[in-house]
Order: sequence, then structure tokens, then C-alpha cells
Amino acid sequence: MPNPESDFYIDLRARVERWLASDEGAKSEWADYVLAVPDLVHLLVKLTTDPEVPIAEKAKLGAVLAYFLSPIDVIPDALGGRLGLLEDAAIAAFAIKGIVSNTRPDIVKKHWTGRQDILALIQGVADRGDAMVGTAAWSRVKGLVGAG
Repeated sequence: MPNPESDFYIDLRARVERWLASDEGAKSEWADYVLAVPDLVHLLVKLTTDPEVPIAEKAKLGAVLAYFLSPIDVIPDALGGRLGLLEDAAIAAFAIKGIVSNTRPDIVKKHWTGRQDILALIQGVADRGDAMVGTAAWSRVKGLVGAG
């Protein structure tokens, strides 16, 4: 029986790799953030099953995962290309930042499989979100995860 989460991860990873192989992706200052998107989704799934994550945080994570699966985005992936992927990174990073703030960073670190330092990654998104996706989209992203 096919695993929908695995298929989503594989499709997302392929989309990211296609973008990174493009001229835009190869030259982008945002490549590290886009590259992290599939790993951020994987982390969200792992955190929703961790018994140390409070139920309220799991509910937020579940909402973010539902948002990822939904075809309706602040910046639709099909139309936004890089911006759609960056918006996904921003939403995931803010949800994960909530876990770090409301529990312990080691809970997040134990599930992280990405190449970057997860705490530095989410701080980078928080610091550079306006420049990544634009002010209007950034305000909506923060509103979606209760950060703004």
C-alpha cells in the first residue's frame, strides 16, 4: 500500500531539486532555505508523534502539515516557484520555533535530519522573512502560525 507521506516527501524533494538545478536556483541566496523544505516537513511529522511535544503544539504542527498538503497557499507553489517554497520554509520554521520556545531545543534537534543547524535555520528565517517572501506574504505567514 502506498505511503502518502512518503510520496509527498519524494514529490517535494524532486520539486526542490528541479529548482536547485535551474539557473535561478543555482544562483539564489535562498538555496539553503529551499533545500531545507523537505527536511522541515519530515521534522514536522516526527514532532507530531513525539510524546514530549505538548498537545497544543502538536495541534499547531498538524495545522501546518495540513497547510502543506492543501493546494491553497498564501503563495501557491505552482505559481510562486521559489517564493512558494520559501513560504513553505517560513511556515514550517515558525511552527518549529514555537516548539523550541515552548519546550526544549533538544526535542527538535533529536528529530532533525537536515544538513543545516536547525536552530540557526529557524532563526535565519525569522530574521530574513520579509526579504525572503515579501512583507505582505510574511505578515500572512506569521499570522497563520500565531507569530505576528
